[in-house]
Amino acid sequence: MELAEDHAEGNSANDFDLGDLIFVETQVVAGTNYKLIYENDEGDNTEIIVFSQPWTNTMEVTGFKQELEED
Repeated sequence: MELAEDHAEGNSANDFDLGDLIFVETQVVAGTNYKLIYENDEGDNTEIIVFSQPWTNTMEVTGFKQELEED
Protein backbone atom coordinates (compact mmCIF):
# COMPACT_ATOMS: atom_id res chain seq x y z
CA MET A 1 0.00 0.00 0.00
CA GLU A 2 1.90 2.96 -1.33
CA LEU A 3 -0.15 5.49 0.69
CA ALA A 4 0.82 3.84 3.98
CA GLU A 5 4.48 3.70 3.02
CA ASP A 6 4.45 7.35 1.93
CA HIS A 7 2.87 8.34 5.25
CA ALA A 8 5.44 6.47 7.30
CA GLU A 9 8.43 7.63 5.26
CA GLY A 10 7.17 11.22 5.26
CA ASN A 11 7.01 11.36 9.06
CA SER A 12 10.07 13.53 9.75
CA ALA A 13 9.88 12.95 13.52
CA ASN A 14 10.96 9.33 12.95
CA ASP A 15 13.78 8.09 10.76
CA PHE A 16 13.17 4.38 10.17
CA ASP A 17 12.84 1.66 7.56
CA LEU A 18 9.45 -0.04 7.27
CA GLY A 19 11.07 -3.31 6.23
CA ASP A 20 9.09 -6.24 4.86
CA LEU A 21 5.32 -6.56 4.85
CA ILE A 22 4.62 -9.54 7.14
CA PHE A 23 0.86 -9.35 7.78
CA VAL A 24 -2.27 -8.00 6.07
CA GLU A 25 -5.81 -8.06 7.41
CA THR A 26 -8.97 -6.50 5.99
CA GLN A 27 -12.15 -5.43 7.73
CA VAL A 28 -15.28 -4.38 5.87
CA VAL A 29 -16.92 -1.34 7.46
CA ALA A 30 -18.43 1.60 5.52
CA GLY A 31 -15.56 0.83 3.16
CA THR A 32 -12.52 -1.30 3.93
CA ASN A 33 -9.88 -1.03 6.65
CA TYR A 34 -6.52 -2.52 5.74
CA LYS A 35 -4.21 -3.42 8.63
CA LEU A 36 -0.60 -3.72 7.46
CA ILE A 37 2.28 -4.86 9.65
CA TYR A 38 5.89 -4.41 8.57
CA GLU A 39 9.04 -5.74 10.23
CA ASN A 40 12.51 -4.31 9.59
CA ASP A 41 15.95 -5.91 10.01
CA GLU A 42 16.23 -4.71 13.62
CA GLY A 43 13.02 -6.54 14.59
CA ASP A 44 10.97 -3.32 14.86
CA ASN A 45 7.31 -3.62 13.86
CA THR A 46 5.21 -0.88 12.28
CA GLU A 47 1.43 -1.20 12.13
CA ILE A 48 -0.46 0.99 9.66
CA ILE A 49 -4.24 1.14 9.22
CA VAL A 50 -5.55 2.46 5.90
CA PHE A 51 -9.25 3.22 5.28
CA SER A 52 -10.49 2.94 1.69
CA GLN A 53 -13.90 3.95 0.34
CA PRO A 54 -13.63 3.83 -3.46
CA TRP A 55 -17.11 5.16 -4.24
CA THR A 56 -16.24 8.46 -2.48
CA ASN A 57 -12.62 8.44 -3.72
CA THR A 58 -11.40 8.25 -0.10
CA MET A 59 -8.16 6.65 1.03
CA GLU A 60 -6.51 7.74 4.26
CA VAL A 61 -4.15 6.52 6.95
CA THR A 62 -6.24 6.21 10.12
CA GLY A 63 -3.74 4.46 12.38
CA PHE A 64 0.01 4.32 12.78
CA LYS A 65 1.96 2.58 15.55
CA GLN A 66 5.58 1.55 15.97
CA GLU A 67 6.82 -1.13 18.32
CA LEU A 68 10.58 -0.80 18.66
CA GLU A 69 12.68 -3.77 19.70
CA GLU A 70 14.56 -2.96 22.92
CA ASP A 71 18.32 -3.49 22.93
